[in-house]
Amino acid sequence: MTVIDLAMYVALAVTYIMLLLLGGLTTLGKGRWMLFVAGIVVPPLWVVGATLGPKLTADEKRWVAAERERLFHPIPTSPDEQAREPEPAAVPAIVLRSRRPLTYPAPLAAS
Repeated sequence: MTVIDLAMYVALAVTYIMLLLLGGLTTLGKGRWMLFVAGIVVPPLWVVGATLGPKLTADEKRWVAAERERLFHPIPTSPDEQAREPEPAAVPAIVLRSRRPLTYPAPLAAS
């Protein structure tokens, strides 16, 4: 083995270790700590964890659920259902700030 071969192997080993550490830290930074721990034994799991998106926090999950409810709730049919508003405690504050009042089209006049 020549000096050039040794230098090439050392350079490749250092590059491999740096890429593994980068993948592991990226996985940990995205909140995927189980993949990080499993990646210590099986390093390709760090690549999987680094390519997945970040995990949602509990506040973000509540916000997504409130937005789905706001966007996909059925249109009220009776006047007393139209007057009823959702309870503010069930909706995160960020949704309340951005919420526009719901307006429904006026019923068609009989001709």
